[in-house]
Amino acid sequence: MEKARLVRHVRSHPGDGDAWVNLGITYCRMEKYPSAVAALRKALKIDPRNADALYNLGICFHRMGKYDKAIRQYRRLRLIDPDLADKLFKVLNAV
Repeated sequence: MEKARLVRHVRSHPGDGDAWVNLGITYCRMEKYPSAVAALRKALKIDPRNADALYNLGICFHRMGKYDKAIRQYRRLRLIDPDLADKLFKVLNAV
């Protein structure tokens, strides 16, 4: 239900970066990682310094097994929000 509402919202408000982040998170929870990555990248086109988008993009790449890309998001995030970057670092290094 949430996904459908978010899809409608971003169609009518394509410049709403937070909505794109929320849609990306929703897709990630559904394990639809390519769709999650696409939504999070749209959020980053709107605001390249969107810490939530970078964090969740790192999570998605990690879950996809794309560890190099996940680490790149961590490095970008570290420059914007060191505390959130530390949280991502812990997820990336969890065993």
